[in-house]
Amino acid sequence: MQNFLAFYIDVDISFVISGYLITSILLKEMELNKLSLLNFYERRARRILPALSAVLIVTTITAYCLMPAELLKPYSQSVVSVVTFSSNVFFYLTNGYFSTASDEKPLLHTWSLAVEEQYYLFFPILISALWFKGKKYLCTLIIIMTIVFCSIFGHE
Repeated sequence: MQNFLAFYIDVDISFVISGYLITSILLKEMELNKLSLLNFYERRARRILPALSAVLIVTTITAYCLMPAELLKPYSQSVVSVVTFSSNVFFYLTNGYFSTASDEKPLLHTWSLAVEEQYYLFFPILISALWFKGKKYLCTLIIIMTIVFCSIFGHE
C-alpha cells in the first residue's frame, strides 16, 4: 500500500510541476502577445511523439511475439487509446488500474501521459479564449477549477 501511495505522490508532484511550468509559459506568451497554439502543440508533439512511437513499436512487436492470442485484441484497443491520449479513461473503464489483470497490460503506465496531454490540449485553448477577461480572472478560474477537479477526481 505504501508503494502505491508513494507512486501517487510522485505522479501528483510531477503533474503540479508540469502544470505550473506550462501555465507560466502560456501566461508569459499571452502577455507578450506571442502565443501561437500551433507552435505550442508542435513543440509538444516534437517532445512526446518520438519516444512514444518507439515505445509503441517495441511494445507491439513484443506483445505480438509473447502475448497469448486472446490478449492481443485488448492490447490493440489499448494502443488506440494511447495514440488518442485517452488511455487513462480506457484503463479506468477496463478493470481499473490495480486489478489482477493489470500485469497483462503493457501500456498501463501511459495513463499519466494521457492526463498530461489532455491538459496540454484543452488548457491553452481555455487561456486563449478567456485572456480578454484579465490575468486576475484567469488565476481565480484556475484556482476554482483546481479545487473542483481535485474534489471530483481526488484519491480515495
